[in-house]
Amino acid sequence: MKLADKIVNKIEYGDFQTPTFFTRRVCAKIRDFYGLSPSIIFEPTFGIGNFFSGIISTFPKPYRLIGVESNFSYYNIVQDTFAKLLTHDIQYNLYNEDIFSFNFKAIKSTISTDESLLIIGNPPWVTNSRLSSLESANIPLKSNIKGFVGLDAITGKSNFDIAECIILRLLLEFSQYNCVLAMLCKASVAKNIIRDIDKFNFSLDSVDFFSFNASEIFGVSCDAGLFVARLGADGVKICVARDFDTNKKLRDFGWLGEAFYANIDIHHGKSAFDGKCQLEWRQGVKHDCAKIMEFSSSDGMFFLNALGEERRFTLGRYIFPLVKSSDIKSYKITKNAKIRAHHSKTRQGGDCGYKRRGSRYLGIFTEP
Repeated sequence: MKLADKIVNKIEYGDFQTPTFFTRRVCAKIRDFYGLSPSIIFEPTFGIGNFFSGIISTFPKPYRLIGVESNFSYYNIVQDTFAKLLTHDIQYNLYNEDIFSFNFKAIKSTISTDESLLIIGNPPWVTNSRLSSLESANIPLKSNIKGFVGLDAITGKSNFDIAECIILRLLLEFSQYNCVLAMLCKASVAKNIIRDIDKFNFSLDSVDFFSFNASEIFGVSCDAGLFVARLGADGVKICVARDFDTNKKLRDFGWLGEAFYANIDIHHGKSAFDGKCQLEWRQGVKHDCAKIMEFSSSDGMFFLNALGEERRFTLGRYIFPLVKSSDIKSYKITKNAKIRAHHSKTRQGGDCGYKRRGSRYLGIFTEP
């Protein structure tokens, strides 16, 4: 397999295996901070089994391990390892299946609601729009789980992290169980889950987010941490953000009254300044309309949009060359890369009001 194909495959399947030393630290954090000694431990995307290694070296036995993994090679590696090394006090059930279509009844029918269940792992850190751009099959079935309406349901607002989709489904599936969920994810995923919590049929007793340096652990630059949610009836809507190494509280984020705050501590004492904005600034037009407003061309005369429709125009008036940040991060930029997109003005600070003065501008996107 070529290096470029390997990189695409790694992105597509979120194939960033958690280092064993860190899985042990994560498991120790859950054991010590929450005093947790689960009787059942479920890993929904177990990869090559590094989290299982951390679990076995950390939690007191006996317990039962459950795992789901779509990659057949990884599944076989872990299955063979378990068959050779696990002792009689650890039972296990492994499934070579896709977590997006997995029938959870196979697991739930074997667990009583009062058993101590820990769901732990590291789901893919990639968005559904990124997977769509790779024409990936590793994507959940489309469903409007957050109840968006109108344009929001089909445009940029409905873009989501695959990890968020997996975590939400797990919380919904095991909402009636004595369950603690502990997942590595981006900070934005944790924020989105708490922000949208009223849209879902589950309730939480406590929520924490332990921030760590993702660059040191995974070699990626983003805000990330260990998201830990304990299911229960309290209806908590505030997450406590902590430092992973020290447990020191960094801030609270979540709902206060009818408003969501990224940092509740800063807000205290300033509620008198809150109000309702009369206008909402709409961002994401470039993403929303990319299929008709971005083009590729091999000869510089005829251009194709993402719908396969051909357009012909001259660069330099309404259409300009563009290299996006995602192109720069890619392994390789080719001459045929999709780098031409609409541009609203010819200079920074320039007037883009010409868009509203006639149909010629819109015609270049909608007419052959």
